[in-house]
Amino acid sequence: MKNITKNYIFSILYQMLNIFLPLITTPYISRVLSVSGVGYNSYVSSVINYYSLFIILGTYTYGQREIGANQNCKEKYTEIFYNIFLLKIILGISVLAIYFITLPIYSENLRCLFIVRTLTLLANTIDTSWFFQGMENFQVTVTRQIIIRIAGTAGIFLFVKNENDLVIYALIDASLMLLGNISILHYLKKYIDNFSLINLIKKNTVHLNIFIYFKGAVILFIPQIATSLYMSIDKSMIGWIFEDGIQSGYYEQATKIYLMGLAFIVALTGVLIPRLSLYYNEGNKIELSKSVEGAIKYIFFLGSPLACGISAIGFNLLPWFLGNEYIGSCSVLSITSFLILIMGLTNFMGYGYLIATCQQKTYTLTVTLGTIINIFFNSILIRTHGAAGAALASIGSEICVMILQVLYLNKQINIVKILLPNFKYLFFSMAMWSITLILSIILACTPVNTIFIIFIGITVYALLLTITRDKYFLFLLNGLKSRLSVKHRRKINNE
Repeated sequence: MKNITKNYIFSILYQMLNIFLPLITTPYISRVLSVSGVGYNSYVSSVINYYSLFIILGTYTYGQREIGANQNCKEKYTEIFYNIFLLKIILGISVLAIYFITLPIYSENLRCLFIVRTLTLLANTIDTSWFFQGMENFQVTVTRQIIIRIAGTAGIFLFVKNENDLVIYALIDASLMLLGNISILHYLKKYIDNFSLINLIKKNTVHLNIFIYFKGAVILFIPQIATSLYMSIDKSMIGWIFEDGIQSGYYEQATKIYLMGLAFIVALTGVLIPRLSLYYNEGNKIELSKSVEGAIKYIFFLGSPLACGISAIGFNLLPWFLGNEYIGSCSVLSITSFLILIMGLTNFMGYGYLIATCQQKTYTLTVTLGTIINIFFNSILIRTHGAAGAALASIGSEICVMILQVLYLNKQINIVKILLPNFKYLFFSMAMWSITLILSIILACTPVNTIFIIFIGITVYALLLTITRDKYFLFLLNGLKSRLSVKHRRKINNE
């Protein structure tokens, strides 16, 4: 359990690093690049994601699961790593060739952006973070990325000065991703003796059978492509329908805000996959069930107030944080923020539980149906409601996915019985939402008022938990008190 807690902390840092640091630059970028510039960058990135899909090809999830299940056998995990890594190199070279062939079909005024984003494809090719996460070592990826990301943040403020620097902004972002993935390759030597792809092929020291691992990755490719489409198709469709980039800009900035909250929830799933895979491999149903119950409670406990709080606070936060030019993002954020809870649940039940227990066919079915529903809703709602329509489509399709997963999982672990008691956290959060929404609308849009509203929201939620004597909340408080008292005693002893 201690290892899971430690990895969860690092996983949060990793998720927050990719969201929070860019969020620091968001007010600056929003004003310097304008709504259109942000929108163009969002559109190009969404297209690049489609090519990246065929480089990753399910290897991230498959590799993380297989490494996690065999983390105690060096010979086996070494074989798994080399086969998957070599497979990714082959896929990367193939996709890059296709990418350059198809490059002329995209708008000429965005050509430079597409060329710069080639670095993103290279970064995905050599990415080995799945291996370290499978080995339950999240510290390696986080510590190296912190240095790279901070340097990138400084680069943005130094070199991005106006709308003409959009390509420079994209170059900094893409090169950071590549440098980050290169920097962690050195740490492979801790787990794999004499790490060298060339020597491996020459000496044939590990059994290579890429086709077997290719089949395993392809099985997870369909849910991955469905998930990626689900996360990217809305941005692409907004870009296709509204070519001026403004609606894309609204949606992009609102997405950045709610993803910051979602990172706290998704981080838990990433940590639990290797452990759930291990329990499943060992046939340890008791620990598997405990992990599921604990994860669901955590998602409701934290995800509900985050979703409701961000939904309400956006009306007071965005005007001063992004600028009045982004008023259109307020209504979008008020909708998309509820994905923090909904996607937190579907991410764990699907990507977490179903994948870890080798039920990828069911996961594929639910995600594929969700993607089809999402595209259908997008095609109708984006034309009439713009970015807000895309937000509504995401909520509707994600609820459909959640219902399908609950119906299936309930046959195995009585997931409804686990879910129902935790709805009280959503009710408490909705009470908090009603108060903070009123304050967010009537108070002037200033940093001080935003902080005040956040404080009120946290206080209301905590009071409701205290009044009802919520056991989970009291357990966390007692744990915090114990740690503080231990530190206090140590400080007194040292003095």
